[in-house]
Amino acid sequence: MLALMGVSCNSSYLDVIPNKKVVVPQTLKDVRALLNNTSLLNSSYPGIPEVLADDYYMPDNSYDIVTTMSTGYAYRWDRDAYHLENNDWSICYTNMFYVNVALETLDDMSGVDRENPEWSELRGQALFFRSLSTFGLMQLFAKPYQKSTADKDLGVVLKLSSDFNEPVIRATVQECYDKMIVDLNEADKLAPEMQEYKTMPTKGAVNALLARLYLTMGEYDKALNHAKVALNYSEGLMDYNDLDTNALVPFPIYNKEVIFHASLFNEPTSLTRITRDLYDLYADNDLRKYLYFTELEGSDIIDFKGGYVGNRQLFWGFASNELYLIIAECYARIQENQNSLNYLNELLEKRMDNSSPYIPIANLSNQDLLNKIFEERRKELVFRG
Repeated sequence: MLALMGVSCNSSYLDVIPNKKVVVPQTLKDVRALLNNTSLLNSSYPGIPEVLADDYYMPDNSYDIVTTMSTGYAYRWDRDAYHLENNDWSICYTNMFYVNVALETLDDMSGVDRENPEWSELRGQALFFRSLSTFGLMQLFAKPYQKSTADKDLGVVLKLSSDFNEPVIRATVQECYDKMIVDLNEADKLAPEMQEYKTMPTKGAVNALLARLYLTMGEYDKALNHAKVALNYSEGLMDYNDLDTNALVPFPIYNKEVIFHASLFNEPTSLTRITRDLYDLYADNDLRKYLYFTELEGSDIIDFKGGYVGNRQLFWGFASNELYLIIAECYARIQENQNSLNYLNELLEKRMDNSSPYIPIANLSNQDLLNKIFEERRKELVFRG
């Protein structure tokens, strides 16, 4: 026989207000701890777009055992993809909550703390992280930026406070991009040129995000300028000839190309298979074909090895190879084809097997050049969001 026992407590116990000093950040050290939460701020950005795309598939027997609800629903383009679990919407607003608490803590500090250079550095980091989360949301939950309609099209909720009770409404696409630009311009003034770890934003990271943002807006002159500034803070390109194509994990984490390290929330599982159409885009002398993927001998199975995260997680940070492609595209967009080809060829020479001389791309029309850049962007930045 099961006995049920009820336990009551004095109602005055529930009236006791906990000491907020125990849980509320107050110091620069507290703020740094919030912003160094890499499990959130460096690992939680929308990955569902890769699930929705056509670069991988799941065989029927694999799909039947997928346990991640949002991933499974999104894979089949179910309109009800989001449920009560953590998802691409909630993770970004969780990031923003941490960041807004950090910003409010900094705002509440005294003049002495504000004179500390660390105060400015932390404010710049927080503004960067909030913009990065906003940008991630915009690519999935808002219309693409169109200058003629951006002031009318709905964007996402611009959450600028940690107050859960604050009424929220969706801002316009223009308001979202304007806010990111304002915050990032301030962050650029505050961020350091170097950081101890690549999980911490720098001037290079801020300018790389501005380059990505302006490219999305079609502001090619500005995207070009910021990409070149960001590239100045990078260590350049890796030569893929120096990597082991037989390695299970060919790319080291925090490799020389990485300017800022971040990853997407969802990634292809060991059950997913790469499409033949994607694999066949790579020429036989293209080392990316063997560093990104492995083709299982005697089968039609092509597997993704992983990228710049150092495992199967999908990289969404900033690296010099993306900057080369942004610069090449922007030069092509403003009809400076030779400058565009210079950057494109410099990148591709580092990707091709050097057992035979690299033959530079030349003599393309402007549209053919753009098409080539788009193709190389897909091949170079595969599974990068």
